[in-house]
Amino acid sequence: NTEFNDIDLIMATIEHHDLDFLNNMRLRQLNQIVIDEIEPYTYYFTMCSPLGKAIRLNQFQTVALLLNKGASIEKVCISKFNEQQSALEVAKKYKNKRVLKLIESYLNKP
Repeated sequence: NTEFNDIDLIMATIEHHDLDFLNNMRLRQLNQIVIDEIEPYTYYFTMCSPLGKAIRLNQFQTVALLLNKGASIEKVCISKFNEQQSALEVAKKYKNKRVLKLIESYLNKP
């Protein structure tokens, strides 16, 4: 559908945890960072890439798929205070041990 940007579809697919659909997408905007969450009453917002969103939602299989498709681990979120966060930092914040090990394995690849 031409009314949707690729990134909107990617983020919605992750939110609905539809791995089959995600696996069949072209993922042209895989590393784009967009507004992901807005805090009620304060209007602070967090921005994330698809990988950052999958890490925040604790979706191990989605994280693995995105990494295999070439997602960048350097900058995956920008906090409400405009701080850039790597995939490793976000995984540590959300205490996801499986995702941490997976990301660390990508950091150690030659």
